[in-house]
Amino acid sequence: WNVQVLDTTDGRNYTSLQFDSLDMPHIAYIAHQESLLNEFKHAQYDGNQWNIDTIDNLVGYFGYCNMLIKDDVPYIVYQDDGKLKLVVKTGLNWVETNITDMGVKGAWCSADWKSENTIGVSCYDYDNTDLLYVEHNVGGGTIIKIADNNGIIGKWTSLDYNSSGLPCISYYDDGNRTLKFAEYKK
Repeated sequence: WNVQVLDTTDGRNYTSLQFDSLDMPHIAYIAHQESLLNEFKHAQYDGNQWNIDTIDNLVGYFGYCNMLIKDDVPYIVYQDDGKLKLVVKTGLNWVETNITDMGVKGAWCSADWKSENTIGVSCYDYDNTDLLYVEHNVGGGTIIKIADNNGIIGKWTSLDYNSSGLPCISYYDDGNRTLKFAEYKK
């Protein structure tokens, strides 16, 4: 194993790793500080060194980032103070979009490409204790569906699409302390 230190600030977690077409790793993560201010960062290896950007300063409840790469562009879904957000690297800047800005507090998110321009996200709705499935069109527009709402449902989700292109989610049922699997049926 070739182990490298990327960041020495106190406390890092909620990491997500993806590789671009040149086989260079990208890592999205939260850098916890001792204060209430925390930094959401992106690290990219260029073949010689790690380059680290601070994407956002987070205050309050945050975490659970999930990165996707399309055409060598990082797309990162993360949770900031209860809102699901998407940031996209455009040139030297990061462009932020609220995926859920209607009071849906999404945590423990997992993301995957549903189609060319649509990102699917599974997450836990803190306010209603439900498992949510969210489809966000990168050009605009979001659809939110309740996948399961029978108890305290939907923590630690993982999303993938089956061969028919339908969303499937594994998740934790906190009330019954069980692992569950949900598959969307047409």
